[in-house]
Amino acid sequence: TGLPMVFAVWAVRPGVELGAAEAAFHKAKAFGLSRAGAIAAREAPALGVSPAYCRRYFQNIIRYDLGPRELAGLWQAQNLRSAGHGPARKATDATPAGRWVRSTPARSGLMPGRQQPASRADHAARLMLGHPASWDFFSAEDHAMLCALPPPHGPLFVWMEQQLHDHGAQPWGAMREGLRGHASEELAQRLMSMSDMAGSGETSDSSSELRNLITRMLMDHLKQLETQAIAESRTDPDALRRYRSLQARRLELEAALQKPH
Repeated sequence: TGLPMVFAVWAVRPGVELGAAEAAFHKAKAFGLSRAGAIAAREAPALGVSPAYCRRYFQNIIRYDLGPRELAGLWQAQNLRSAGHGPARKATDATPAGRWVRSTPARSGLMPGRQQPASRADHAARLMLGHPASWDFFSAEDHAMLCALPPPHGPLFVWMEQQLHDHGAQPWGAMREGLRGHASEELAQRLMSMSDMAGSGETSDSSSELRNLITRMLMDHLKQLETQAIAESRTDPDALRRYRSLQARRLELEAALQKPH
């Protein structure tokens, strides 16, 4: 539906006075978010994920407020269920005590299994969206290569570069709103919905992974340009010179990758 999925809501009947309870809920949310790192470090081993991923899940994926889009998603889910497109509850789903039980086995774990992106461009876009500040760590050569990728990846990197220039590094939630209506919105949403969305380690590990990945993408790009230069050498006297320059740059990158870190 393109709308958020609402998993749970705290609600009371109209007219009920919450008193101090409302402020206590807000205070509890703020306290929990302030300790997201500690909670992630404690729970990640039991879930089989990294603390960094667990922390990002708590801070960037879960939404803790019920706004207009969340309400729209809730009503849309109810409408679809009423129309027979969802698992409607039946009388047989209730126990004699009136408690609802699952009619199908629960999925194990709190988070879905890891899913790898389909291509290097997917992987680079996912890591960049998860760590937007890392854009500044790369060269103009890297930026040009990423922005020149075919749609939808190239336009997504162009958009990211403009966003960083205008607003600086932003969390995924803010970028997600900024992407609404953009040609690459579907790609970004799909990549960031993957459970392994922002790498499998701490920020330093993700930065190293991204550096290695973009270097390999640049090498592939240079290989394509080399092939193009050889084809053009039949009619362009300067093409062989370009080929040698491109090859030298690619070999330089290959040698850098082979150096121990």
